Amino acid sequence: MLTTQAVPDKYTFTFVITSCAHQNSIVYGNIVHGMLIKNGTLLNLYVANSLINLYAVFAMVNDAHELFDEMPVRDVFSWTSLLCAYAKNGNMQRAGDIFREMPVRNDVSWAVMISGFVSCGNYTEALKYFHNMLSEVKPNEAVLVCALSACANLGSLDHGNWIHGYIDKNCISETSNIKTSLIDMYAKCGRIDRAYRVFDKIPRWDVQNFTSMITGLSIHGLGEEAIRQGSSIFYNMENLWGIVPKIEHYGCYIDLLGRAGYLAKAFGIVKSMPVHPDIVSSSTLGCVGADVLLSNMYASLGKWEKVAQVRKIMGKQKNHSDIGCSWIEVNGAIHEFRVSDILHPQIVEIHGKLSEILKRVGLVGYTADATHVSFDLSEEDRERAVAWHSEKLAVAFGLMNTPPGDTIRIVKI
Repeated sequence: MLTTQAVPDKYTFTFVITSCAHQNSIVYGNIVHGMLIKNGTLLNLYVANSLINLYAVFAMVNDAHELFDEMPVRDVFSWTSLLCAYAKNGNMQRAGDIFREMPVRNDVSWAVMISGFVSCGNYTEALKYFHNMLSEVKPNEAVLVCALSACANLGSLDHGNWIHGYIDKNCISETSNIKTSLIDMYAKCGRIDRAYRVFDKIPRWDVQNFTSMITGLSIHGLGEEAIRQGSSIFYNMENLWGIVPKIEHYGCYIDLLGRAGYLAKAFGIVKSMPVHPDIVSSSTLGCVGADVLLSNMYASLGKWEKVAQVRKIMGKQKNHSDIGCSWIEVNGAIHEFRVSDILHPQIVEIHGKLSEILKRVGLVGYTADATHVSFDLSEEDRERAVAWHSEKLAVAFGLMNTPPGDTIRIVKI
């Protein structure tokens, strides 16, 4: 267009900027931004909104905020795009500040906040925002999926049940994404029977439905059923869905067989597959979690320097925020525990209850195995690290605060 001497207008630039947001690099967007500054079109509301959204896609919060501050007029899309920039960058505290300043909020604004908290692993805050949202606007599909995902990760069956009831009560169409999220939520909350119920009512299954159901079966130790469903999908891909299996599909199926112990069959698939096996499909037959096993082996031998070396390598591969954590839901409230937790308001009583539990199980032969604690600690401190594990603290809390016979559900990461 430029070579014909035609002059682009605000509509042209809006579409071009949208295209720039789908590129792998911000460089195209920067070039267009420069052109806008030269011809003065930048002052247009829709063009400016497109630019903020562009910088949000690339998580360039400073550029997005600078542009936002320069806008003479803003609308809900301007605010939401800026909000998205901070959420995508993981700065939910700043996103929350902007959200509270917004003069008008819509379902997309709420979805940005809720999905942002889910992405950051702050599931409790995501559910808090979800319930606050209901007093202002009706949740869309994206919000419901995020809220169900938060319930699944927290093991919050009460909240998940309530959301499912809300969907039914308000006659909200249960799309494939919502049904998949419901299956995932029920499975991770310990109710594989309800996950099956949702799955069985789906008139036409897709890959996402199957994947969630198979994952749920695996979580519950129902490996044979997972293998049958996984094999059915793999061998019917072409007939039922017209999808010819590619290397990534073979890799997933080989991984499924390998994890179930069907190594001979997995090797047979590798040898017979019509595509050349890559490093991924070959490595799935190797040892899973070898670094953890090696670290524990060195720890059991007391070779702490070796443990430190392995842990250093693992640390480079793992997000440092991934600290072991357990959640338990009691009376609709989510309680979080970490190893050697001292912050819970009932922690003294919890430690007392846990000591009582350990004494009682000790009478029937239980002993804490501290040989694999991967730190050079005294014997007493190592035993305490095992005894005050986040799951054990959650169990003690659950026994203290639920009636006898109630199911205790704990989710651990």
